[in-house]
Amino acid sequence: MKQFGNQLHYILRSFENTCANW
Repeated sequence: MKQFGNQLHYILRSFENTCANW
């Protein structure tokens, strides 16, 4: 479960970076 949480956090971070680059 913790690994899933870390993955979700990483995906959110990636999404945030993508929006920032836009």
